[in-house]
Amino acid sequence: MTHISAHQSNRKALAVLLLILTISSSRVSVARADTLMSLPAINISSTPFLLTQTAAPSIQTLPQASYKTYHYVVDATAYTSSPEETKPDDPFTTADGTHTHDGVLAANFLPFNSKVRIPELFGDKIFTVHDRMNARFNDRARYLPRVDVWMEKKPDMRQFGIHRKITIEVIEMGNGKKHWGEKLAVVNQENKKTINQ
Repeated sequence: MTHISAHQSNRKALAVLLLILTISSSRVSVARADTLMSLPAINISSTPFLLTQTAAPSIQTLPQASYKTYHYVVDATAYTSSPEETKPDDPFTTADGTHTHDGVLAANFLPFNSKVRIPELFGDKIFTVHDRMNARFNDRARYLPRVDVWMEKKPDMRQFGIHRKITIEVIEMGNGKKHWGEKLAVVNQENKKTINQ
């Protein structure tokens, strides 16, 4: 008699455990579905060079604003801050108002602040879109989309040359925000220091 009641209680405990696991896994699925439904959409029809749109391997390793990786086939070139390649009056300031630095990327087809990897050339290094290229590169009849990597030295830029039809990974679509206000604040601060000296 005791053996039978113990067996029945074990079966009841197992049934309760299975019920708890079923409820918790359905909650995880619902939460994940809600998260995915809130992701920003991308207009694929306007970006014919978009190859694939795949789930990122690990959400924890990516910026929290993005859960997808977008792949594009592009040509890649490099540029420096020499006046003939940029704005002659302010060659060290990018199109969104950022001061040039290692990791700056120019691209006309991505919003400012997009995070980009170029695995074939730079491994896991992450670049940020802060600059734009000449408008002629918007002509899809003549050019593939192009990314331009900022480099400090001309010899490095020349050695880089042009890399045709490489795949880049956009791990976070940018918000398009410009940084001119931040630049103005820095300039004003430097002017105050000069006046006070």
